[in-house]
Amino acid sequence: MKNILLAAALFLGSFSYLIGQKHGIGLMGGFDYTHRFLINDSDDPTIEFIFNKRTVEKGKANYQYGINYRYNISENLALISGFKLSSVGYRDKKFDDLLWPSEVDPETGQYTPDPSLPHESQFHYDYWMLTIPARIRRTFGEGKVRFYAEGGIAAGYYSSTRSTETTDVFKRSNFFVVDDFRKINLSLDLGLGISFRIWDDVEIYAQPGGRYYFTRLVAGAPIKEYLYSVGLEAGFVKFFGSTQQNQD
Repeated sequence: MKNILLAAALFLGSFSYLIGQKHGIGLMGGFDYTHRFLINDSDDPTIEFIFNKRTVEKGKANYQYGINYRYNISENLALISGFKLSSVGYRDKKFDDLLWPSEVDPETGQYTPDPSLPHESQFHYDYWMLTIPARIRRTFGEGKVRFYAEGGIAAGYYSSTRSTETTDVFKRSNFFVVDDFRKINLSLDLGLGISFRIWDDVEIYAQPGGRYYFTRLVAGAPIKEYLYSVGLEAGFVKFFGSTQQNQD
């Protein structure tokens, strides 16, 4: 996956250099709070039991990083795209009262804790997505410091799932691919931010934003699963040639 991002950076950088003027490329990174929204449309008792069990899940901290590409349509309007690797997931209920049969004497019933065995356990799940956004940015004001609002859609390619079990004794992770998951997931992307032109051809920015995946992760499943995330993104953009935005 990292090799794909590197190849994309080289391609976009060469493309921007050759065409110049309205084009820029940069790097971005961010931290998110991610979770999933569940809907149950089934009357089946088994499905209802599974759904109720999942309602105790909580969101978790996650991150994203990648390459930004910008095309300046006009002085205050730009198209934002690129490639981003993001992790979207949740955490299961934490169990902190685990008991093991070997800790209980079968004759007296006396309980003796074994420090080599875990007594707390929690599972974390992360879905890895390679995302290509297509957003329109509207910039307000003039000068080096400017505010903006942007929105659009993004296509996220599901690559794999990571499950992590954390206990008071060990931590272990496992990567796997869920065959029933939809490979291409579409999301609505929104953001509000501020940018600062530190040089004529380099700009830094920061923005809070959110993503809502409006396609079901598993098509046809009785429990509908929709991912979402909110967080903070920051990065920089290097423009090639003379920019057309007024920085005076």
